Amino acid sequence: MPDSKRLDPSRSFVAQFGVKLRALRDQRGWSQAKLAGKVFLSHARIAQFESGESMPSQRHAQALDEALGAGGALLDEWDKLNDSPDAKWAQKLVGVEAKALEIRHFSDLVPALLQTEGYARAILAESMEFYGGDLEAKMRYRIQRRALLDRPDAPTFMGLLKESALSWVVGGTGVMREQLLDLLRMARKSHVSIQVVPFVGPRFLSDVGMLTITRLPGGREVVYRGGVQGAWVTNRAAIAEYAVLYERVQRGALSPCDSMTLIDKVLGEKYP
Repeated sequence: MPDSKRLDPSRSFVAQFGVKLRALRDQRGWSQAKLAGKVFLSHARIAQFESGESMPSQRHAQALDEALGAGGALLDEWDKLNDSPDAKWAQKLVGVEAKALEIRHFSDLVPALLQTEGYARAILAESMEFYGGDLEAKMRYRIQRRALLDRPDAPTFMGLLKESALSWVVGGTGVMREQLLDLLRMARKSHVSIQVVPFVGPRFLSDVGMLTITRLPGGREVVYRGGVQGAWVTNRAAIAEYAVLYERVQRGALSPCDSMTLIDKVLGEKYP
């Protein structure tokens, strides 16, 4: 596998870490494979760190720092990321959701606002190796977000999820059964709509990724695109394009009633 492409360090704090890591490796004259062997990680993981596709945990950042003789320089970059605006997207998301009048969401998984504690914990635990952090702190934040839809003044929530989310076993069959039962319960709320996008949906869906469109008081809308380096979109023209994209996905989804019928069927067949 060839070494990662050169990054623009001004792109984000994640990119700055990748640039620093590669520079230190180049100074040693090591290949990615050699560095990977020094810290007991795969060649692919080192490539992901250098390309800005993911961040190491604090433990791995320390191991990389020691292997490269960086004297704490890599740990400084890691700390900078965790004290940067990139790392504070979660607080901003909570703030935006708290003021929301309407939230439209699409993802491959059960939407975060509809996740049970068991499902959320399993998802977050799986990601700890890649993103690091404190699992319990992340759970407190996730539970805080989930409570939004139980408020008396809860926003309207329209969630689209791929059919694959019903079959991908997260945390075991017990966790999945609890999660799907809770989806059925939430769907009975007047302000919640859940639609499943079937396997036979449009091919372009593979490129959509996680998408959230939030309408705020005064009619203003913002878009959040998820991923390793999630991004906020506030440009009106771009938001309009995302709204059209969401509507296109929604047209290919099952109706809320048919979606509940499918979820009930999957419950009986896969998680009895």
